[in-house]
Amino acid sequence: MSCFKNVKNVTIGPRSLRVPDRNTLEAGTVGNIAQARPSVMEESAVQWAKNDKRRLLHAVYSVRDLDKTIKFYTECLGMKVLRKRDIPEERFSNAFLGFGPEESHFTVELSYIPQT
Repeated sequence: MSCFKNVKNVTIGPRSLRVPDRNTLEAGTVGNIAQARPSVMEESAVQWAKNDKRRLLHAVYSVRDLDKTIKFYTECLGMKVLRKRDIPEERFSNAFLGFGPEESHFTVELSYIPQT
């Protein structure tokens, strides 16, 4: 599998989250909202990261092709399939992938619901 053969055609994230054209807004302003000084924001972010013990351990993605997506995550990103289940009566399948055990490592849940 060539993992990144079509990279130039890939769009990541919803279009509404793309950075606007620089000509659209004046730099440093967003409507009437005052911007915090960068040094304060940076200090706050650093302190938060040092003190906060929470971690993102689970993310769920709906996918159109479960097997193809599993292949990408395992072959290109090096993740392992931790478990997979098919529930035909509910027309639902999902797979959990990660770099280590679910109890202590980040996992991705790939969820597939067939189109009707």
